[in-house]
Amino acid sequence: LDSGQSAFGWSDGGAIRKDRVFIDAGFEQDFLRAPFYTQFEPQPPGTAIPTTFSALQGEVAQHSRPTALFGRVDASINDTNTLNVLLAGNRESAVNLGDGSTRSIAVAAHSSSLSGESIWSKIGMTTIVNQRSVNQAAVSWSVDHRNITPNSTAPEIVVNGFGILGGDGLGPHLYTSYQLQVLDTLTIPHGGSSLDLGGAFGYSPAYEQQEPNLNGRFDYNSLASYMANAPRRYQQTFATGAIRYQGSERQLGLFANGKMPIGKYVTLTTGLRWDGQWNPQPQHPNAAIAQTNAIPNDLTQWQPRLGVAWT
Repeated sequence: LDSGQSAFGWSDGGAIRKDRVFIDAGFEQDFLRAPFYTQFEPQPPGTAIPTTFSALQGEVAQHSRPTALFGRVDASINDTNTLNVLLAGNRESAVNLGDGSTRSIAVAAHSSSLSGESIWSKIGMTTIVNQRSVNQAAVSWSVDHRNITPNSTAPEIVVNGFGILGGDGLGPHLYTSYQLQVLDTLTIPHGGSSLDLGGAFGYSPAYEQQEPNLNGRFDYNSLASYMANAPRRYQQTFATGAIRYQGSERQLGLFANGKMPIGKYVTLTTGLRWDGQWNPQPQHPNAAIAQTNAIPNDLTQWQPRLGVAWT
């Protein structure tokens, strides 16, 4: 197959204020060509295949153009505080996406285009509280967005033992997810021992929109059934209400970790962590199905740990 990849990038970094402020930044642009080959399933001897079908076989050019950006600043605010700011992102653009294989029984119209972007950011502060403790705090925010659009809005036609014609019945697919995290850890050293106390809170709203078979799907038992216009099954979804999922989940974690040397060669580590997760609740529960009335929260995630290390 006529595959190829080109990558271009640049990065640089250094001090913009001697011994106080440092910066690092870069980007990368890739051009990827990863084609696949459409080839229908072989038919029994003597089976007549229309020439219009034969013309649908061949190499399909799948192109992807991801872009990545990165930037970071580290600053010594004073003798006790150090600031870190990080921003990263990528943009995705692709056409003629297949199923990931080099050979497919689906025509090019069944492929899709992909667009989207991801952004991730973090602000962190390390603080020397006193001679016996250091605190690390951070806030991060991220977003992921993807939009998958089929090449064709024609119905999907699945011919068993032969191939797949028409558009993709699973598209279009729209997805966006956000996440906000707040983290803090206090470290208290004492001689060779240390104690870490901390917690993290996460808030993750998201929405997703996907409804299969909006344009219809035909299933045929064989190529002969398709030529005779005798479908085995027809499916189509008619959306009468909201087809977009929208909800948020929340997570909270608290932990304590300790490390203590026992003699010259043995070190004891111990820890305890608790995590809780609050889930979104169904917007349209079905009274006849009890499982759809509520999504249970998980507030009993206890994780004890004990370890011994020796040299």
